[in-house]
Amino acid sequence: MWSMHFLEYGVIRKKGEHRIALVYPNVYKAGNSNLGFLFAYNFINEQEGFQCERFFTDFPKSIESNSILADFDIIAFSCSFEMDYFTVYEIAQKFPDKMKILGGRSAYNPFPLKGVIDYIFVGDAEQSLEEFLNQYRDGELSDIEGVFTGCEDRVKAGFSQLEYHPVHQPIQWGEYTQAFYRSFLLEVSRGCSRQCSFCMVSHCIGRKRERPLDHIQGILEEAETCTKFETVSLIGPDSHSNLLEIIDICHPYRISLPSLRIEQISEEILRSADLRTVTIAPESSERLRISLGKRITDEEILKKVRLCSEHAHWIKLYFMVGLPGETSRDLQDIVDLTRQVSRIMRTKVTISPFVPKPHTPCADHEYSTKTVEKALSYLKNRIRFSGPPARSGFIQWAISTGNEQVTPYLRTRRYSAWRNLDLSLMEKKWKRVEV
Repeated sequence: MWSMHFLEYGVIRKKGEHRIALVYPNVYKAGNSNLGFLFAYNFINEQEGFQCERFFTDFPKSIESNSILADFDIIAFSCSFEMDYFTVYEIAQKFPDKMKILGGRSAYNPFPLKGVIDYIFVGDAEQSLEEFLNQYRDGELSDIEGVFTGCEDRVKAGFSQLEYHPVHQPIQWGEYTQAFYRSFLLEVSRGCSRQCSFCMVSHCIGRKRERPLDHIQGILEEAETCTKFETVSLIGPDSHSNLLEIIDICHPYRISLPSLRIEQISEEILRSADLRTVTIAPESSERLRISLGKRITDEEILKKVRLCSEHAHWIKLYFMVGLPGETSRDLQDIVDLTRQVSRIMRTKVTISPFVPKPHTPCADHEYSTKTVEKALSYLKNRIRFSGPPARSGFIQWAISTGNEQVTPYLRTRRYSAWRNLDLSLMEKKWKRVEV
């Protein structure tokens, strides 16, 4: 695993009385570019008496000291995706006597991991994690707001005003790859001003919050003393209202914008950011998109694509199938829009099954594997795209909205073991989480 080609800047190495293994339940490429994972890594190491080291599925020993999981007092999981629960479950079963904690975007329904994980941090963990670590150091753990243990009738999700930001980001300069190449991840906003009925961001993560420009500049200046990078990747599902000013603050670094709202794509942004690829998410047909709260027309999309073609090399389109109210006409509209865009510039398309999420207006929508398979088949015969299969969408749905009855199924990834699971008979315990 180790070689002369593995080279990171920004690694934290310290000794502490309490050792925490921070596990990203997937590969290094994905996990080391996950902002929530980096948040936990920085935050834990900043607390007096704590030492935190990183693990990934392709790094079964810690990167910092080549230690094994058994050497640590606490195993902490940072988990953003339901399909990574299988790895969480597998590791947790190997260490029944160790304390296990978990946080991340998937934790807004903590019940599938009830009994597997001791403490689950629901929502933003800036305050709850600090309180947990203080209590652990003092040797007496009690109830903490935003932390689920399985004993509570209800749990209130944590909410942050964006006062903290990780600056020690281990950035790969060797031959190992990361999702964001030699990039410092800079979160400029959190939450969303829209209320799209299919999306967790506005319904769980909350109203849009923006970091002040002086705070952003201070983060970047501090980061320059902590790590080494070529690019600044601006993170925020609802882009900052002062995006041009932020781009100016980040110069002379190259700017990466993982996604842009259609209304924010402009001549100035495209020229200032020097983007190679622009990513937009039409989600579905114009009719269905607007009915679900994303009020963007196909003509607006095509207008922005024409503008992007003058500055960028590629456009990435993201769609979902299986949305409530979807018809064959909506599928054909996806085909038509994709073909129109591809005539303007080079296009990459990702199409994913729509997975109902807890706490959203679409949470009670019933996922149909057959419907999604039929939709994907229809599209495959007409356009080229990548994306996960319909069967994985069913499993994600079960984990996303199920309760502790789902837990035994985490022993296997085989769809044949999951297919007869009837979520309609399960109590919707995720409603006990206050967001």
